Amino acid sequence: GVYEGAMGKESVRKTVEGADCVLILGAFMTDINLGINTAQLDLSKTINATSETISIKRHHYDHIVLRDFIEGLAKADLGSKKKRRLPSMPELKPYRAISGKPMTIRRFFQRINQFLQEDSVVVCDIGDSLFGAIDLRIHKRTEFLSPAYYTSMGFAIPAALGVQVGSKRLRPLVFVGDGAFQMTFQELSTIARHGLNPIVFVLNN
Repeated sequence: GVYEGAMGKESVRKTVEGADCVLILGAFMTDINLGINTAQLDLSKTINATSETISIKRHHYDHIVLRDFIEGLAKADLGSKKKRRLPSMPELKPYRAISGKPMTIRRFFQRINQFLQEDSVVVCDIGDSLFGAIDLRIHKRTEFLSPAYYTSMGFAIPAALGVQVGSKRLRPLVFVGDGAFQMTFQELSTIARHGLNPIVFVLNN
């Protein structure tokens, strides 16, 4: 699963926050990926390596290239420890339409889970689109694109255009809120002019 503090799955939160060491590689700690500041990570058990610095507990080391750190870590003899059995993901239950029941964000993304294919590219704008899609079962060759770090509204439609210009073999599934859609929806005309075919879902949130 994806860790995002109290906003994510409870099983994932307990696994990460209960670990004896949390290794964070290339992630910047922002309010979005910390579950709107609900993450409870013990700094004394955390190693955080970014392109700018490496923090071990409360010590900071600059001018270390992230790639060098990862390569050194892979070569290091850290000894062996008993492997911990992690809970496996439950099997996806077939989606069943229920007459008279309103479509919720949760049920919408449950249905999308059944629709994803190997050549899908999930493109999410910021907000409910991202938070709703965070637990999608991404296939081995499926990409997931979102401006989570910068929280830039209006990303999804132009990003879908870029995906298909880069490779027409891929078909983007685009999830965008109504506000973000209004910012860059005009790129649909560019998409039509180039004969591209993303599937766009506008979430009126």
